[in-house]
Amino acid sequence: VDPRWAPTLEFKVVLTQPIGCELDLYLHTCRVKVINTDTFPTNAHHAQIMSGEVENISQTGLVWEYIKMIWTIEGVAWRTVLTVLLDQLSNTYLYFTLIITVYYTNVLFAEDLDGTMSLPMTNGGTVGMFVPGDREATAVLLGFMFFCPILLIHLLEYTTIKLDLRGRCVDYLRVSLFT
Repeated sequence: VDPRWAPTLEFKVVLTQPIGCELDLYLHTCRVKVINTDTFPTNAHHAQIMSGEVENISQTGLVWEYIKMIWTIEGVAWRTVLTVLLDQLSNTYLYFTLIITVYYTNVLFAEDLDGTMSLPMTNGGTVGMFVPGDREATAVLLGFMFFCPILLIHLLEYTTIKLDLRGRCVDYLRVSLFT
């Protein structure tokens, strides 16, 4: 017994090597469909659904059961984890740009010639020019630090699209519902 929801299970039976009978040219294959009695998305609310008490089912609980069902589809678990991790790179880049904006405002464009500042993440230490004594080289380096991660993030977003997590889930539901 498979606890996963699938409305039908379909397979072929092919007869070969007959003993005491003949197989016809077209009558040697049979398609078998087994109708599944599991409820959608899982059997957690089976009793309530079968008794017609659908309105009494918690919406949050139903969504959670749907997520658990989708998670069992082949390839969805690792694609989900990878997508979440890759999506965090955009947040990391945003944090990076905020810190760098503070840096170039307080250090690179500072009026004093000292060119140092104290950042909260350095435990009270000071941060100076990336290229000591050269504001222009530091500005060029900051430009690369702003631009290069955008290319990487774009490439990783393209990778996320190619993972096709949404497509796998939709295809699973379509195949299950319309087979």
